[in-house]
Amino acid sequence: MNNNNNTLLIANQWQLERQLGSGSFGDVYRALNIQTGEYVAIKLEANNTYSHQLAFEAKLYKLMKGIQGIPKLFWFGEEGEYKCLVIELLGPSIEDLFNLCQRQFSLKTILMLVDQMILRIECFHRKFYLHRE
Repeated sequence: MNNNNNTLLIANQWQLERQLGSGSFGDVYRALNIQTGEYVAIKLEANNTYSHQLAFEAKLYKLMKGIQGIPKLFWFGEEGEYKCLVIELLGPSIEDLFNLCQRQFSLKTILMLVDQMILRIECFHRKFYLHRE
């Protein structure tokens, strides 16, 4: 990871900007492609972790390529002390939308979200993968 002038640069192409979230396997950041000006999401996982979650996730993104609602994979590799997964930034999270709605979704919104979630899970099943989260 290139760290000149307090900017973190991944693969000499993506500049980390702000943290979007974190989980049990690592952190997610919004980053700027300094060549195109497009924003992406970057997941970082420390190299010294027991898990190989990001490598598995990268394989799934390749398998699910072209399916609506599944982020496009731009790059996966190691940078410094981290494994990095660079994917398409899709938009606000469900949590962000929930907060915009004063933490109360209408029944119609809930049903629309459930429909979209089921469609994505069906895509995994058609590729013989079971989503267990």
